[in-house]
Amino acid sequence: MGLFTSVQDIENTVVKTQNGAAIKVKDIATVTQGPKIRLGQIGRSTHLTDSAGDRIIDNPDTVEGIVLLQKGDDSDPVLDGIHNEVTS
Repeated sequence: MGLFTSVQDIENTVVKTQNGAAIKVKDIATVTQGPKIRLGQIGRSTHLTDSAGDRIIDNPDTVEGIVLLQKGDDSDPVLDGIHNEVTS
């Protein structure tokens, strides 16, 4: 991972050099991008207490994100901005 950033990078990879001529992957194959491989899955359970009583709602497929905060920054405005972006 990290060596190729595009389909063109794979196409332009030299497989062999013969008599000073470079043979690239695109000369011997068709390179296309397939579906992205799913690397992981997270789930979430929500415990609700309302007029229907206590219940747990399971969501087996949830989106997760990671936010990095610069050293010395105040986290409150950053978190408020994230919440505003997610809800809009």
